[in-house]
Amino acid sequence: MKSYIDSEIRQLATQPNFVDDQSEKECPVCRKVAVRSYVYEGSRAGRPVLFWRTWCHACRRMCSSVGAKPKKLAFDDPFARMTADERRVVSADSDGFFERLDQLWRKGTLPQRFHRAS
Repeated sequence: MKSYIDSEIRQLATQPNFVDDQSEKECPVCRKVAVRSYVYEGSRAGRPVLFWRTWCHACRRMCSSVGAKPKKLAFDDPFARMTADERRVVSADSDGFFERLDQLWRKGTLPQRFHRAS
């Protein structure tokens, strides 16, 4: 996997937010509608955060980000039962991790479903 460069990440950010629209997005590198995202919850400094993994399954580009978890946002996570240590081990092999995520897309387990609790 290669990383997107800053200008490509800015292009990705102009497309609909994954929480609002879980469809694949257009890749700024290969121009295929093949960009996928996976989100999981964690914490930093005792505060809930979301970790994002975004990748193009066609040209194998990726980026990661971390941000505050919006209040009342809930979502399904196929890896929810993993501990933080188990998740680190699984994601340490970047190529293998994204292949595993692609398999979940093919099975229909991903994309994730998001809900805003009232």
